[in-house]
Amino acid sequence: MRNDIETGNLKNGLIFISGPSNSGKSCWGEYLIEKNRKVTYVATSKIYSDDNSWLKRIAKHKKRRPKCWKTVECDQDLIEKIEDIHPENALLIDSLGGYISNTLHISQDQWNNKTKTLIKILKSRSINSIIIVVSEEISWGIVPSTKTGFIFRERLSILARDIAKISNIQWLVVQGRAINLTSISYIVP
Repeated sequence: MRNDIETGNLKNGLIFISGPSNSGKSCWGEYLIEKNRKVTYVATSKIYSDDNSWLKRIAKHKKRRPKCWKTVECDQDLIEKIEDIHPENALLIDSLGGYISNTLHISQDQWNNKTKTLIKILKSRSINSIIIVVSEEISWGIVPSTKTGFIFRERLSILARDIAKISNIQWLVVQGRAINLTSISYIVP
């Protein structure tokens, strides 16, 4: 049963959800946003037609979404896609990892500029609507052995931290359990 602790009784605001792979973070985001009438689901991952397990996973996500939700697929143009969506629509952005994997080819300066723009847009849009951002937790494991893996980990970790800082509510989903980090934690100075 949904209560004020889960949503913070937010009419508008930014909710950040993170967790490991297959933890239930997307399901939790869908649950928290389902009461909204106009929801746009922003899917950030590329569809790899030669990867059957990935296609099954995408199909499972699509099947769970209500038919009344609009789905927008994007890769590296996340900022432009968000700007094209009506500002009062609730947004569920799933997930940061897909977005970052599609932007690994850009320079660090370009990435920094995109990050600043994305943070600015999320802050301004969340004044008039609910936005949920889903992100993978990646930096709890081993240090990547490749340059690309290292860049991915660093970009995802830093962007996730920056979005969490501006969020009204932050969730960690682990093993199918959602933990409200906002209510049980302290901000690191």
